[in-house]
Amino acid sequence: MRVRSLYAGLISGWTTLTASTYTLTSTPASGNPSAIEISSITATWGTNTNPAGTDYEFQASSDSYATTASSVTQLAQATVVTLSSNTNVTMRVRSRNGDGLSGVWTTLPSTYTLAAPPGVAANPFTSVTLTSFTISWNPNANPGYTSYYAEISTISDVGTSSAAAG
Repeated sequence: MRVRSLYAGLISGWTTLTASTYTLTSTPASGNPSAIEISSITATWGTNTNPAGTDYEFQASSDSYATTASSVTQLAQATVVTLSSNTNVTMRVRSRNGDGLSGVWTTLPSTYTLAAPPGVAANPFTSVTLTSFTISWNPNANPGYTSYYAEISTISDVGTSSAAAG
């Protein structure tokens, strides 16, 4: 690129500019999360015509972005591995051009991590009578709103002839 000045009809010589700049990036396209586990989620998005080598800033949060797990990648996915079990995770991504200028956030679909399997309580059966008993388990770091499903059977092959309670 070159430039010159014009004043009162006088034209200067050309000056060559060696600086360069990048155009703004396209907003990433929202994609569904994959590989949802107890403490991790893989988020995906579309590159939306951004060239290879474009940086994507990814953030995940379970508290409205007061705290975040974040990363910068050139892939169209990122995995967060420090999440709590059975917790709602909101996610977002934005692209950055070669000058480091970020575009607007694309909100990705939120999802829950899987609940952790319950742990065995020290004394799982209490209040045992002829017709009933109480069963308990360790919540295993699951939040208080976690639902559990118990299944019982009079034979050793649970599921063949069993009763269930949720």
